[in-house]
Amino acid sequence: MASVSATKTVQITQAFSCTCNYWSRPGIEQFRTIRHAAARPNPKGSQEPTQDSSPTGGEGVTSKPGPEAVASDEPQTGLGRSSLKRIALHGSAWTILGFGTAQACRLAGNLVLTRLLAPEAFGIMVLVEMVIAGIQMFSDFGLEAGVVRNRRNNDPQFLNTAWTLQVMRGAGLFLITCIAAIPIAEIYQAPILMQLVPFAGLSALIAGFTSTSVFLLRRDVNLKPLVIWEISSQVVSLLCMIALAWYLRSVWALAIGGVIRVAIAVTTSQRLISGRKSRFAWDRTAALELVHWQMDFLGYGHNIPDSVG
Repeated sequence: MASVSATKTVQITQAFSCTCNYWSRPGIEQFRTIRHAAARPNPKGSQEPTQDSSPTGGEGVTSKPGPEAVASDEPQTGLGRSSLKRIALHGSAWTILGFGTAQACRLAGNLVLTRLLAPEAFGIMVLVEMVIAGIQMFSDFGLEAGVVRNRRNNDPQFLNTAWTLQVMRGAGLFLITCIAAIPIAEIYQAPILMQLVPFAGLSALIAGFTSTSVFLLRRDVNLKPLVIWEISSQVVSLLCMIALAWYLRSVWALAIGGVIRVAIAVTTSQRLISGRKSRFAWDRTAALELVHWQMDFLGYGHNIPDSVG
């Protein structure tokens, strides 16, 4: 009875963690992007004077759009709103489909893994994932949102600088997990945590190399390739985890499977957008813009001088 109860607790905890992680950043940022795009002014509907470049040589003559031009802009505005609504519905459908498929795969995997591993393995792994998730959440400064909202988010130099900052953050997270492993193992009186926590921290280090193509696809609310990418990575890693659980019969099967999943996702993310490859680069202006955004994200932006033009 205790074993069944522990298994259900683990499944509920993992489902809740997956739900929070899925909806906390991608979904919110997608609809923020849509709202931000809808709020942009329509340059065709502007009442500012325009330059007349007629062939008669009347350069420098300014004119304002007449009633016909203003009236002709109204159907275009309505079409834009209809297009945004269609994009939002399409993105929502793929988000729901991806979430449901991911939960179904997770449930099926747990049903198999609970027959191969002891409940204690799931309890230890939940503790490890809680530590890793906590460190990642406290170090999440909104880099993805900063890239999505920046006016230079199509500049390769800017994107490569953001990718470099992401790699640096991943390396920092890995070092923090290595340092935190010792006190955590002492607090919970579980020596195995001294090896499991740093090993699980490798997933944060590897995840830092995820391509910025993920940011661009979420910016454009093009969620179909992202959902396929996430589900395929989850399915392959789940099969590897089941094979490891059958062979090792220990908590290490779960830890190794988690790292394999991140490694597969990072490798395949480089092919999400054809021709888009992330490289190490450093643009001081881009870095300052991203850091300024991150401080605004945390509420400390007013303490940083605006040194970026």
